[in-house]
Amino acid sequence: MDYFGSVGKGIEYLKKIEPDIIIAIKKVKDKRNVPQNRLYWKYLEIIGDDTGNDAQELHEFFKRKFLPPIFSQVIIKGKKIEYKRPASTARLDKIQFTNYLDKIASLTDIPIPNSEQYDRSITKI
Repeated sequence: MDYFGSVGKGIEYLKKIEPDIIIAIKKVKDKRNVPQNRLYWKYLEIIGDDTGNDAQELHEFFKRKFLPPIFSQVIIKGKKIEYKRPASTARLDKIQFTNYLDKIASLTDIPIPNSEQYDRSITKI
């Protein structure tokens, strides 16, 4: 079903068809993209070269340092057990991811490489 018109009239129309519905309108988030992800892992390698740390270790450290944890729960033997786990960088939108990189740069004093610098450092296969 396609509907073209004002949002208010569209909602009224849908409620007439199905009165027991919930309608949610959300702004589409601009998720981070593959080039941002590549730049991030290159940046972790640069930091690792400077600090002697592994990129994966740095990734885990920065997630825990700068992203809020996700609270979850499991049920074992009928008991609800709550725990927290680190957030995922994959769920960040472009602005959140840029802010995350800025925090890393501020902590490490290692500048974020720009995409042109990064593109030159990739070995083409």
